[in-house]
Amino acid sequence: MVEVISIVCFVLAIICDAIMDTIQHHYHISIFRKYNEQYWDASISWLNKYQNRDDRNPRVKIRIFKRYFNKPVQLTDAWHLIKSIKIILILISMVSYTIVFSPILDFLILGVIWDLTFSLFYDKILKLGTE
Repeated sequence: MVEVISIVCFVLAIICDAIMDTIQHHYHISIFRKYNEQYWDASISWLNKYQNRDDRNPRVKIRIFKRYFNKPVQLTDAWHLIKSIKIILILISMVSYTIVFSPILDFLILGVIWDLTFSLFYDKILKLGTE
């Protein structure tokens, strides 16, 4: 069961990586274009962390227990949220992974899984059509 959790988390992390690259480089031809551009289009959504979306201004603050803190960037735009999820999934995959064949062979197999899964999602599933 642990191996299944590891592989599922690994594949989900790959999908997160494909989503990050898609919204960074191909938002306007992606399945995400129907969602709020200011949150999903990574080329502009990074400005959400600044007051009035102007990077010359200070960061947006949130109030917690009568004190103000910078709003976590994971909450300001999709790219940072997906990145945080990807990191968590990779860590879960790492701590739950057990060697199946040998460290080198497993490494090569996981590399092929990463490349194939990423390409499938980045090139096909997450895009609406060709450029």
